[in-house]
Amino acid sequence: MCELDLQALERLASDTGDLAFVRRLIDTCTAMLSGRVDRLVDALVASDVETALDAVLSLRVSSTMVGLTDFVEHARDIEADVRRGDLPGARATGLTLPSSVDAAV
Repeated sequence: MCELDLQALERLASDTGDLAFVRRLIDTCTAMLSGRVDRLVDALVASDVETALDAVLSLRVSSTMVGLTDFVEHARDIEADVRRGDLPGARATGLTLPSSVDAAV
């Protein structure tokens, strides 16, 4: 099971004042998670730095918003590797993500 940051969800609920919206947002983000991960992995495998950075930022921001801490941590690591030019390291971490998607949804 993916670790969930309940405080992030509480902040989101407090900020919006709408628990139903928060639930819909969580559902939307988890439904889009597989596509975000696939896009990132594809970019890393293709050594497409620009697309990888765009994809990893999308993954990190959406995961932060709904409290998917495991994905946030992996995205930070991947982003740092890509920015350092360590594509093999980023790729190695990225390739672990698809198996984590099932645990999160």
